[in-house]
Amino acid sequence: MSLRDETTLHIVLQEGATAEPLSAEDRYSTIASLLERGYAVSRRTDSHEAVPGQGSPTLHLGRFTSEPEGSGVEQGSLKRSYNIKSLNAAQVADVVESVRGEVKAAAHGQWKPWFPVIDYDRCTNCMQCLSFCLFGVYGV
Repeated sequence: MSLRDETTLHIVLQEGATAEPLSAEDRYSTIASLLERGYAVSRRTDSHEAVPGQGSPTLHLGRFTSEPEGSGVEQGSLKRSYNIKSLNAAQVADVVESVRGEVKAAAHGQWKPWFPVIDYDRCTNCMQCLSFCLFGVYGV
């Protein structure tokens, strides 16, 4: 199954009117922890809107000043909010991983099965596949 066919979890780190800003150190460690696990992270502030998840489940993380909305449906996709006020970066990454499992989203960073396939309808016998293949699976 292609990654395009799988559901991916969209992470939004929220700061601004509804959530307290993180210190530079906390922001860095949280984002770095998520990036190390293979997640893409958007940051939403009062002046910058997050990139939309385009139909994928969205998890909003923040030190919310009021109780976050929880979960709901936003533009046809699942939206969840989680208050990270008392969590360190590793704990935030664990929360994201548990939500990823709940929504059955693709596990980031894992090996995706791949094998070479020649489309014989388009093949011109140019043999460029021999030099382009990084895995050395083609031969004459």
